[in-house]
Amino acid sequence: DLELKTTFKESEAKVEDLCVCDIVILLIEILSLSKTSTRDLAFVCSNMVGPKDNQHECGTKISMTVDISDYRIEGESENGKIVHLTDEIGVELQYPRYAVIAPLQAKDELTSEDYIDVYVDCIKAIYQGDEMFTDFTKEEAYEWFNSLPGEYLKTFIEFVEKMPSVVLDYDVVCPTCGNKRSFHAVNAMDFFTSSTVRNA
Repeated sequence: DLELKTTFKESEAKVEDLCVCDIVILLIEILSLSKTSTRDLAFVCSNMVGPKDNQHECGTKISMTVDISDYRIEGESENGKIVHLTDEIGVELQYPRYAVIAPLQAKDELTSEDYIDVYVDCIKAIYQGDEMFTDFTKEEAYEWFNSLPGEYLKTFIEFVEKMPSVVLDYDVVCPTCGNKRSFHAVNAMDFFTSSTVRNA
């Protein structure tokens, strides 16, 4: 059985409401069930070869097959973690949704507003004294977040940085010059397509 880190009702599940890690795992497990979890990857060796006064890139084209079901999970943030910011104020944190993360992946550079979007999406519940608030609008969540003293921002940054990721490690060895390059892919969505040519 596929064990997900995000708990949701099957009848109400929406892909955009899952976190990136869960979506990657789901796709890999579906491919594994259909026995199509291997991907043919193409590389070009960029290692510099030749005498010192006439070096050039090796340029050898390398093809290899990687089984993306060999992934592992890396990260230690706990979904649903309750953090006490003060004696009276606390917040329950959840992994940011794919709907929030996906648009950011296409950007070359993120703005402070982009980061705030992610941090605010992590807010699942707010505690003030003996009261717990879960039924708040997006605007109210932004207002509450922006009212926090700056020192509490670290709590959100650490939670996002340490949340689980799907990781795949593999080595590419050039058959011509023998150069070896190790790859550490995190949430490797590009492994679901095989057409990209990478430098090795």
